[in-house]
Amino acid sequence: MNPNDVAPMVIGLTFIVVTGGVLVLRPLARRLGLYLEELVNSRKAERALPSPDSRLVEVVERLEERVRFLEQRQDFTDSMLSSGTGRRSLREADHAGDGQDG
Repeated sequence: MNPNDVAPMVIGLTFIVVTGGVLVLRPLARRLGLYLEELVNSRKAERALPSPDSRLVEVVERLEERVRFLEQRQDFTDSMLSSGTGRRSLREADHAGDGQDG
């Protein structure tokens, strides 16, 4: 074999191997990159959102229940005061209280 023929053969073989490698590995590398990017983003999202504390959830639920109860009482009071019977009973209770104090 002629020593002058080795250089073109090595260059040609290198060109074929590199071209084949790029054609085969480029889509795989792209998919791997997208997968790793999604994995990192999901871990960041998990760290950003703290896990709900069961005690905190329980306290908020109790507060919501108390607010609903207060709203019901307020609605009842408003309906009693908007009708005449509520005002009359309040006046009667006020006058009855004045008579007992003295």
